[in-house]
Amino acid sequence: MTIYKKITPPENYIRTNLRWLLFTRGILMKELGTAIGESVPTISNWVRYKAIPPIQKIQKICLFFGIAIDDFVNVDLSNGNMPIVARNGKMMHPEP
Repeated sequence: MTIYKKITPPENYIRTNLRWLLFTRGILMKELGTAIGESVPTISNWVRYKAIPPIQKIQKICLFFGIAIDDFVNVDLSNGNMPIVARNGKMMHPEP
């Protein structure tokens, strides 16, 4: 008899990080949507965790914000775990 373990996916921080990046950079959902070719309602669904962006959109989001995909998905950026490079190229250190 084979015993199978239930595999639970690891927690991801897509919603938290997207919300935090939009807020700290002063970016509107409309501005991000224009940059990545997505609608405001769709981005709103990502922020509210009603949907998860597909990998192609995650790549575009990360390029837009200048961060690594792995950090965007797996690291809670709002806890100050990683310095963020602002769009003007200056380093921002989030407040704890």
